[in-house]
Amino acid sequence: MAISAAQTYLSPEEYITLERKMIPDADTVRSEYVKGEIVAMSGASRVHNLISGNILVNSAIA
Repeated sequence: MAISAAQTYLSPEEYITLERKMIPDADTVRSEYVKGEIVAMSGASRVHNLISGNILVNSAIA
């Protein structure tokens, strides 16, 4: 069974306003604006950031 939801498109200004209201939750809520839609993003773990940083530094040296 397919479920359809009403789609609400936001202007960039509306998205920025909403993001600013969510700043207190910035540690737990991540999103991005794609063609008028808010898309949920997952956060990276501390280990992921460490590995990514090491790869970046080592690739810059090589």
